[in-house]
Amino acid sequence: MSILMGHHASAHPLVHHVHVGTSNDPVSAPKGRGFWRFFGRAWIGSYRAGYTAESKRHRGKGLHPYTMYLLGALVSLLGAFAIGGVIGV
Repeated sequence: MSILMGHHASAHPLVHHVHVGTSNDPVSAPKGRGFWRFFGRAWIGSYRAGYTAESKRHRGKGLHPYTMYLLGALVSLLGAFAIGGVIGV
């Protein structure tokens, strides 16, 4: 969560492991696509796909895991701000 990738705990096993190497895997880059060109799509795509998969699995069983991922990211950002201000974030 401290690197704003808490959703990886859900997205990796529920999406990537199921769809690795296919167009349904948001973190499998097309051949020849560079890291910086692909990074945004991978981050946003894995968040969305992981949220969808986790929501299907979760179905009202208490607090949604993505709520915790967002809260953890917020606490991390607030901590970084408290320690180092805008530059710390």
